[in-house]
Amino acid sequence: MNSLLSCHFIKKLSGVLLVWAAGCTGLILSAPAQAKNCTITPAATTITFGTVTVPRNAPVGTQIGATQTSSGTWTCPANPSTNPDLPNIHGYNVGITPSRAAITVPATWVWDTGIAGIGIEVRDTSYPGSDNYNGLISTQGYSGGTNYYVPFVDPALTYTSTLASGSFGFRYRLITTATPVTVGGSIPTIELASLGSNDRTGGGSTTMTTDVKIYLGSTTIVANGATCTLSAPPSVVLPPVKASALSPAGTAAGDTAFSIDLASCPAGVNVYITLTDMNGSDTTTSNLNLTADSTAQSVKLRVSNSGGPVKYGPALPDAGNTNQWLVGASASTMSIPLKVQYISTGTVAAGTVKGQMQFTMSYQ
Repeated sequence: MNSLLSCHFIKKLSGVLLVWAAGCTGLILSAPAQAKNCTITPAATTITFGTVTVPRNAPVGTQIGATQTSSGTWTCPANPSTNPDLPNIHGYNVGITPSRAAITVPATWVWDTGIAGIGIEVRDTSYPGSDNYNGLISTQGYSGGTNYYVPFVDPALTYTSTLASGSFGFRYRLITTATPVTVGGSIPTIELASLGSNDRTGGGSTTMTTDVKIYLGSTTIVANGATCTLSAPPSVVLPPVKASALSPAGTAAGDTAFSIDLASCPAGVNVYITLTDMNGSDTTTSNLNLTADSTAQSVKLRVSNSGGPVKYGPALPDAGNTNQWLVGASASTMSIPLKVQYISTGTVAAGTVKGQMQFTMSYQ
């Protein structure tokens, strides 16, 4: 705001008439310019996930709990360029500034929650531009060198001399950033990010206003270290069969049922199992090798579940382990029914048959 003060006035001092002229036509005093910014609503947002359980063997990047969302609107006043040398620099950037440290996770951008092994992914659903990492919010930066925020609104929408407005949305997911997650706990209400704008006129400001806060609250992480209680027969005895019953090669006989029984499984997870050939740890077929003290020739053992012969894999609980298979949800899984049989691989010579296998459970 400008104030014009007169430079000519008459003043009487000690009975003497004085005329005082400042020698100018006026004195201009300029008040400091006020920074312009946009209005963003709602004033604050709190995201909650409630209580979520982490599967014991969940791989890095696994989502836990339900997806949460938020949305709002922005309105920006007219803001034409004030620099004749930069007529195209006007309007605003409207964006988000993360308040949490970034965690490096393959193929995504995630922020720290304060719980070891658990991060929160924040995705912009309103501005999937190429310079916004296809909607992934990150501290990696916006084109032009600003490295602390990414706009959730296309700045071109505010390159105008008239008022502009729009809407925005975010998606939030809790994901595992380490495995296994061994320590859980309640997440206190923490600030995730702030929303604001910056004035692009006159060359562009590098300072974002802090107008609206987004918080994470009312979330408890249960680190599931529990396992099922397992029981299986120490040995399974097949009936004797004649060598001729296993001709030609590929013939199976002597079917014998057995089961691996489960109890007290952790809630809310899927139970997986891998069978491993103890006399050929790299075996990935469905034929179980015989022990060194077996005397039969050209015969092996084959284990089947309800879906057919089971292939063997490494003794690892990792999700996606070779030949790992889903048993079922923990709430409904009580027993794993199996059967074992002889299978010939050529001309069988009579003798003893013995095989050994182990099983590895995975809770995902």
